[in-house]
Amino acid sequence: KFSRARKIYRELEKKYSRDDPLVPLAYFRVGSTYYREGKFAEAVSSFRKLVEDYPQSKWADKGQYWLASSYFRLGKFKEAINSYRKLLDDYPNSELVVEAFFRQGNVYYHQEDYRNAVTIYDKLVKSFPESSQAAEAYYRLGWSYVFSGEKKKALSKFQEYLQLYPRGEYTPQVQLWIGEHYYGDRKSTRLNSSHTD
Repeated sequence: KFSRARKIYRELEKKYSRDDPLVPLAYFRVGSTYYREGKFAEAVSSFRKLVEDYPQSKWADKGQYWLASSYFRLGKFKEAINSYRKLLDDYPNSELVVEAFFRQGNVYYHQEDYRNAVTIYDKLVKSFPESSQAAEAYYRLGWSYVFSGEKKKALSKFQEYLQLYPRGEYTPQVQLWIGEHYYGDRKSTRLNSSHTD
C-alpha cells in the first residue's frame, strides 16, 4: 500500500518542476509513508530534503516536525531536539509550535535531563496555558522536579496542577504523590522525634 503511494509521489517529484507546489507535498508524503512503516532513516532523508529544498513551502513546518520525530524514533536525541528547536525558530506561527515545545521537553525528560525538561515545560505552561498539552506538561514538570530531588518545587507544581485540572487525567496520580509526600514527611518527623526522647 505505502510502496505504491510512494511510487506515485516519486513520479510527481520527477514530472513537475521544482517550483510546482505539488513537489514539496510529494516529499512530505514520501516521508510520511516511510514513517508510518517504521522506516525512520528513510523518513529522515525525505523530510530533510523537504525542509532544506523548500523551507518556504506550506509543508516545511510539518516536515520539520516529522523530521524531529523521526530522529527521536531513531534514538538520535540531540538531532531531535535541534530539529524541534528549528521548527520553533523558523516557523513561530506554525500550528505545531506547542506540540514541538512539548515534544522537545519529552526528549529531555526521556534522557533524564530534567533541568532542561523543566525549562521547556515551564515555558510551555506559561506561554500556552490553554493548550491541550499544558496539563501533561504541568504533570511532567512536577515529576521532573521530583526526579531532580526538588520536592518542594514538585509539590508546588502538583498543587498548581490540581487547582487548574481538578478532574484532569493525571489528578489521581498527583493526589497520590502529594499524599505520599506528606505521609513520608510525617513519618520521618515522627521517627526523628522518637530518637530525641
